Amino acid sequence: MAKSQKHLYAEKSLPPELKDIFNALVLEYEASCVRHTSDHRKRVNYNILADLVRDGWRKTEVVPKN
Repeated sequence: MAKSQKHLYAEKSLPPELKDIFNALVLEYEASCVRHTSDHRKRVNYNILADLVRDGWRKTEVVPKN
């Protein structure tokens, strides 16, 4: 993944053990943007994602609804 300056800045604000979690969240967020926006642009506020990771966000297995 090519990282923008904003991405790099937010990533650098995190301790090393959270960087992989942050990048996983970025990828999921970008994929959702493509699915849920009419122009399919990947608009990401990396500082918000860094805050979510810092506050404890972790990927959990999602069980599909039946």
